[in-house]
Amino acid sequence: MEWGLELLQEPERCFLELQHARAAYRPGLGSFQWEVLATTRSERTDAELRVGSEPLLVATEVPQRSEELRVLGQVTTDSLPPDNIDVVIYLSFRGTVSQENMITNLKAELVPLTLGASAQGQVHRGFQDAYLALRPRLLTKLDEVTADPSLLPARVLVRATGHSLGGVLAMLACYDLRSCRGVTCECVTWGAPRLGDGGFAELWNAAGIKLERLVNRSAARG
Repeated sequence: MEWGLELLQEPERCFLELQHARAAYRPGLGSFQWEVLATTRSERTDAELRVGSEPLLVATEVPQRSEELRVLGQVTTDSLPPDNIDVVIYLSFRGTVSQENMITNLKAELVPLTLGASAQGQVHRGFQDAYLALRPRLLTKLDEVTADPSLLPARVLVRATGHSLGGVLAMLACYDLRSCRGVTCECVTWGAPRLGDGGFAELWNAAGIKLERLVNRSAARG
């Protein structure tokens, strides 16, 4: 809560986060440097199903038009925040744009979280499957842009954002990257639905990820 209030007192930062969330819906890269698109399992190479010696988790069901799951990325060393951060990686996840995405949203039953080492916590099935469809190429790209052996994971800050479906994908990415890569994460979501149960909330809080969820009042009642 304290970080959220601090963020809201920085209108330029809030506007930047909103611009980043909107950019994921637009064609092209805009101010971002690269994009990652999800693939179906049959389209993935062996390299994409494994990063180093670590096998990658895969979705049990992937939307048929999974190319519509999209994340934009940007790496910067300019205007770094304090607290011993050397690199900031901005991620912007696209939200709902198709009927297939709507089907993903409607797969609302809770299933066990498959990210991280803990067996605790359940999350929305459709959201987790959507993130797992993005995960192989996302991790591969992030490992590529942080390949400098002198760069410590704790000195990498991931700032993830997204609107609607994109917001919950940003949350799952932050939890995953904090768990499996040890990077520092901040997450700002816009109109994002609830992601998981109380068990997942405990895992999230224990991970130390800064989160600000921005919703309008009518959406919050839904």
